[in-house]
Amino acid sequence: MGESRLLEQLEELAGRLGIRVRYENLQKMNPGMTGGLCRVNGEFHLLVDRRTGRLERIGLFLGALKRFELNGIYMTPNLRSLLEESLAVGAAEPMNLEDLPGDPGSGQTGGDEHAGTDPERFEVNR
Repeated sequence: MGESRLLEQLEELAGRLGIRVRYENLQKMNPGMTGGLCRVNGEFHLLVDRRTGRLERIGLFLGALKRFELNGIYMTPNLRSLLEESLAVGAAEPMNLEDLPGDPGSGQTGGDEHAGTDPERFEVNR
């Protein structure tokens, strides 16, 4: 599967999980930052620096998506394999969104590996 098609599938999966993907000029705000997952006012956002290459973007998506419970979510077999391989590299057990650090109404973020917290997996309750 090509990198462009893989990115499309990752973006689509993020959207189905309720993750808002935002491409921003993160280097201007925080030199060296390429992106990461955060929660603001109870909504998940995946921030991605506009200048990152495809492979780095794929890595950011995999790092964020592997933290969610994906059983029962349809995706192509190739994408599922890639996410399972990513999980094998290391992740915690799935967790409930209410257990995420930060008050959902406060605008605080939580669960971002780039902020120095332990990576966790989230279960999306729909």
